[in-house]
Amino acid sequence: MNPIKFSHNYEKFFEVVDGVEKRRVWDVMGARLLEVFTVEKKVLSPAFVEDDTLIEGGCGESYTLVDGLLLVLLFRTKEGFMFTTIRRWTEEKAGYYRNQRGNTFEVIINDNQIPTSADKGKKGTQ
Repeated sequence: MNPIKFSHNYEKFFEVVDGVEKRRVWDVMGARLLEVFTVEKKVLSPAFVEDDTLIEGGCGESYTLVDGLLLVLLFRTKEGFMFTTIRRWTEEKAGYYRNQRGNTFEVIINDNQIPTSADKGKKGTQ
């Protein structure tokens, strides 16, 4: 399984249900890449950029995107949770991700693999 790495926990990975924070992607081993979009940063709405880049627990801090061409990757977990990630465009990255459409990626945040449901209760997992 190919990795998809995130440098931070992002708010987009969390959902509040009945006033309790619930981690939606924490219970999955991977996420399937559904589509790859190439876009200019200037055409993305500020709301979309904020939603995609807002760092969890970062007091409003967001990841800073580069200007110019970007890749927007659309993923879905086996539970049906959908999320995007915005990546810097390069010809090599665009080709790589386009060739990976339909494949499942291992989600890695801060160099830590997301624990699966089977990992819960094991020593050292959350």
